[in-house]
Amino acid sequence: KEEASRFAKLFMNLDLPADCCVPTVGAMEGCFASMALAGRMRQGARTVLFLEPGFPVNKLQTRFLGLKRESIDFYDHRGNKLIEAVEARARKGDLCAIIWSSPNNPSWIVLKESELEGLGRICDEYGVLAIEDLAYFGMDFRQDTSRPGTPPFIPTVARYTDNWILLISSSKSFSLAGQRIGMTAISQNLFESEGDNLESYFGSSVFGKAYIFGAMYAL
Repeated sequence: KEEASRFAKLFMNLDLPADCCVPTVGAMEGCFASMALAGRMRQGARTVLFLEPGFPVNKLQTRFLGLKRESIDFYDHRGNKLIEAVEARARKGDLCAIIWSSPNNPSWIVLKESELEGLGRICDEYGVLAIEDLAYFGMDFRQDTSRPGTPPFIPTVARYTDNWILLISSSKSFSLAGQRIGMTAISQNLFESEGDNLESYFGSSVFGKAYIFGAMYAL
């Protein structure tokens, strides 16, 4: 957990306490737990919005969890078009989370800072969790990971909202895909926040405790 915190600082310039870094059995387990909590943070918010293309198994996870899902495709939505489409959907009030991957497999796009800023603002305004899948962390040729601790840092929504969860596939980063090694990083504000519908499912209304002891321990 200490090394995960250090990793977040060196490669994303995020000041993140070790408590907020959770080892997982691959990024997929982190996503499952994250959506489980997102769908029970507040009453009436049970829809996950996928920015496509994404990892197909995550959609199976939403079905398993009894969550609703909708999609917006990057192909027709970049820049302001993306933000406008996401915000129009968020206004309905039933979104619990927005999930996307960047760099993206198979399109290999990387979201621009302006797009991440817009998504962060929406998450703040509408109480939605940003679940950012960084499974292909640093694998885009424009991202220089050879000099940790110096800019440019990996782009992330974590610079623009406190409502974020980052999913990192450690096994892919170390060229060990399939070894089921991952980590989830959770915003300190979110980690310490409370959800009005968490306790009956996870034994605590505090997000961080619910995530670790209610979800990850059970998994």
